[in-house]
Amino acid sequence: MSKANQFEAFGRNAATYDVKNDGRQRTMKKKAAYIAAMIGRAGGARPPSVIEIGCGTGLFTERLAELLPAATIMATDAFPAMIEKAGPRLARFANVRLAQYDAEEELSADQRFDAVCGCDIIHHIDDPVKAMRAWLQVMKPGGQLAFFESNGINPALLLRTYGRPEEARLTLSRPHNLRRWLAEAGWRGIEIDYAAIHLPNAPPAAWQLIDRIEELMHRIPPLRSIAGGLLIGARAPG
Repeated sequence: MSKANQFEAFGRNAATYDVKNDGRQRTMKKKAAYIAAMIGRAGGARPPSVIEIGCGTGLFTERLAELLPAATIMATDAFPAMIEKAGPRLARFANVRLAQYDAEEELSADQRFDAVCGCDIIHHIDDPVKAMRAWLQVMKPGGQLAFFESNGINPALLLRTYGRPEEARLTLSRPHNLRRWLAEAGWRGIEIDYAAIHLPNAPPAAWQLIDRIEELMHRIPPLRSIAGGLLIGARAPG
């Protein structure tokens, strides 16, 4: 049933996805900055090779590719319609290629990556442990996992996603669950923190001010725990 919900929301409705996400560029840019910083120099002295899970129409991928111009990024999604929409957006990036991939399936071990990343994808996966184990199989020793995931207890997000079947697993996106899933899948060095995203999007002229307000809000423990997102990091053994 969940697979059907995801297909209805993202496979059939790929054409409307960008419209629904119009105006969210501030938070998308911020999410990408967090993930780019986590990936860092995952490749050591050379630029990292990265696989992105659930790229959708490439909104996040575009920001990530701008921040990591030397990295090679394989952006994947389960739905061909999403890949088709992402193509034109990402065509200007020589370091990005697209591939269809269901997050819960095994990947070809022919290529191994320095990092695996994604944005707001884990709560769309039926079996997170199975997916995380599959990603681990194509990591180089010590490879970096870096994901942004919406916080399952954020009031604004819960209200916005209420009644949407494809978002039903959002409430499971809690640090203790994420930590347990990653550990069961075999990941090591697991670190989960809250992202300083608390306020809605706004016109670009207000972005800098809103970012400063969010940083101040993030210093207040009760607000920090209900931040809009979680930063999830882990390492492959070796």
